[in-house]
Amino acid sequence: MTKGGGDASVMKGKCNELCTKLQIPSKDFKLGREKIFLALGVKGNLNALRNKAMAGVAGKLQAAARGMNARSKVREMREERAEKVEDMTDAMHGDDIELLRKVTLTLTL
Repeated sequence: MTKGGGDASVMKGKCNELCTKLQIPSKDFKLGREKIFLALGVKGNLNALRNKAMAGVAGKLQAAARGMNARSKVREMREERAEKVEDMTDAMHGDDIELLRKVTLTLTL
C-alpha cells in the first residue's frame, strides 16, 4: 500500500493516464514506485502549460471584478441622478428660489 491508501498499480495507472492526457510521450517519462521521472525539458513544458491555464483564469477573474466595479459605479450614478431630479422637481413646485439655484448649480457641475 502507498501513502495515498491506494494500490500501487492503480496509482501508476492514474499517473500514466495523467501523463497521456498532458500529451507527454511515453519515452519522456518513467514511473517509479513513488515518483515520476521526467526527461529534460518536460518540466519546463508543464510549467508553461500551467502558466497559460492560470493566465486564462486570472483574466476571467479580472474581467468579472472590473464588470462588478463598473456596475456598482453606474448604480451610484443613477441613484445620485435620481436624487438630483427629485430635488429639482421639488424646487420647481415650490417657491424656494434658493433651493432652485442650488439644484441647478449641482446639475451643471
